[in-house]
Amino acid sequence: MVNKFINIAIDGPAGSGKSTIAKKLSEKLGFFHLNTGSMYRTMALYFVEKNLDFENEEVVKNNAQNILLEVKFENGEQSDYLNGKYVTPLLREEKVTYASSFISQFACIREIAVKQQQSVASRMNVIMEGRDIGAKVLPNANYKFFLTASPEERARRRLNQIISSGGTAEYDEVLNEIKQRDERDLNREISPLVQTKDAILVDSDNMNVEQVVEYMITKINL
Repeated sequence: MVNKFINIAIDGPAGSGKSTIAKKLSEKLGFFHLNTGSMYRTMALYFVEKNLDFENEEVVKNNAQNILLEVKFENGEQSDYLNGKYVTPLLREEKVTYASSFISQFACIREIAVKQQQSVASRMNVIMEGRDIGAKVLPNANYKFFLTASPEERARRRLNQIISSGGTAEYDEVLNEIKQRDERDLNREISPLVQTKDAILVDSDNMNVEQVVEYMITKINL
């Protein structure tokens, strides 16, 4: 069955600006932007609230069937629901972020998320960003982009974010974290970071957000 809606996949390493670009691009095109990371955070919240060991795959697997994940778009914004409860404001808590990085590695959790992501894509024009969207979630996406930047540039941007938010960090520490994250994402067993052959490579080292968005628009024929 051919999807009558247009799907755009944006993949790339951590800190490459995928969420920012996807949001801006969706505004320009009038598409919905599905933040896939929020879906994993929503499921992570279940384990945090129940005080379950989210680092233990067996525990996660045994509880996964108790999670009802829903995504709605209300007033143009994504709203995340966990077992019928609106939870979007809770998803940026530090423990939830930490837990999501663990559970997202497990196949049982990714299956739940991918099923929901594909369901959303089947019923609306959508832009999704992540690490395996073009390869696994939307292999038949109309347009695929692989957004990247050097680890040094991504560390610089991340450091600026931390400082502008009132935090403190050392550049070398941030750079090391990004390199370690890249290593994990590229080599993990379940859905590793990959650039598909049909994805358009976008190196944003010397481009700002607007330039990246405009470049992508030139490649999209609506």
